[in-house]
Amino acid sequence: MRTISENLHGALAAYRRAVLKAFECDMSVSYLPLGSALGNPSGAVRSACQDVARVFGVDECWFTSMGCTIFNHVVITYARRKHHGKPVIATANPHKSLVDAATDLEVPLRFIPVGFDPTFDAMIPPTAQKVVDAIMKYPDAAALIITSPTYEGLEANVNSIVQEVSDARPDLPVFVDNAWGSGRESPVRQGADVALRSSHKMDGAWQGAAVMLASGERVDRDLLRECVSARLSSSQSYPILCSIEEIYQLWLEYGDEFRSSLEEWGETLTHELAQRGVRVLDRQYCAAWIADSSITSLDARKITVATGSANGYAVSRRLQRSGIIPEKAGPQTITFIATARLLSTDPIHFADAICDSMGATTMNLDHPPEVPLPLNQWDRLRILEMHEAFHRRTSKVSLEEAPGKVAA
Repeated sequence: MRTISENLHGALAAYRRAVLKAFECDMSVSYLPLGSALGNPSGAVRSACQDVARVFGVDECWFTSMGCTIFNHVVITYARRKHHGKPVIATANPHKSLVDAATDLEVPLRFIPVGFDPTFDAMIPPTAQKVVDAIMKYPDAAALIITSPTYEGLEANVNSIVQEVSDARPDLPVFVDNAWGSGRESPVRQGADVALRSSHKMDGAWQGAAVMLASGERVDRDLLRECVSARLSSSQSYPILCSIEEIYQLWLEYGDEFRSSLEEWGETLTHELAQRGVRVLDRQYCAAWIADSSITSLDARKITVATGSANGYAVSRRLQRSGIIPEKAGPQTITFIATARLLSTDPIHFADAICDSMGATTMNLDHPPEVPLPLNQWDRLRILEMHEAFHRRTSKVSLEEAPGKVAA
């Protein structure tokens, strides 16, 4: 494997020093030159937002130290204020914060069916045609929200979706929860009106850092700014906001080398695991989804492993005890992310550790892992509003009884 250049290595080290230095400073919201991170940013924050907007090639950008969760609340607030009582259409793999916001604000959600791959516990984004079908079914929808990429790195065909949606509903704004995206590429460049990015997840900013990007005319920008001011705190963490500006300047200067180095590390780990007989989600496995335009690509920096007869949660715990931290675990899967910190480590060591942990862990369930999912029965399910379900009396059932019921 190639190593990163001295320039990139030095830039990463300088970034870490700069942000740590920021945490040593007394940054009070009362110091006016620092400015505000609300709907109309001011001071140093405004300048930083403008710089990052130029990095992404978008019209407008907002920062937060409160994570993408708060921006999902902003989006739902916008939909409620702009078109009160009208539904929001969303792909059926939303982040919990989106559902919580819709529940709290009593905004009706209508879901676009997604596929499901049981081997890798992966939700497969819908095709553009499925999105258009949903729009035709709910012609009064206030907004469309696409979640892409998935936890496993499956990228929805946003460009195709936006083109088809524009033909069917030219006035319908398209929001993309791009929390797990990375680098300078953004769904806004593919035609989406607004994209939300968790800058700390894949981009390298500090925990809690996130940006919201906007371009185009379909979103009422004045109202969106009002919604930002209504939901974001006026006393955010300036050091975390500082990390957003710093990391995207690093991506601007070293992005191609940074991305290719991370991808190469991830591809090497994928290859080493496959050589050991471990099933790994790779581009070949995704070929059918790419062919039918459900997805455009798989992020090579995400490595999802099928643990087979081993319990994914137990494998994850065992790996953590050895100092390897998976990003996500499921009943039969674990997902890793190639990060800058890992570039100095050997993927072969990771592959050996994963195989050892899987070999030492066995599935301990009282029921078969293959439980039928009702994902092909969307049209026959009765719509139950989120806020209605929240106030309903609930009961616990066994996993075998669960298919066909509403889970919460």
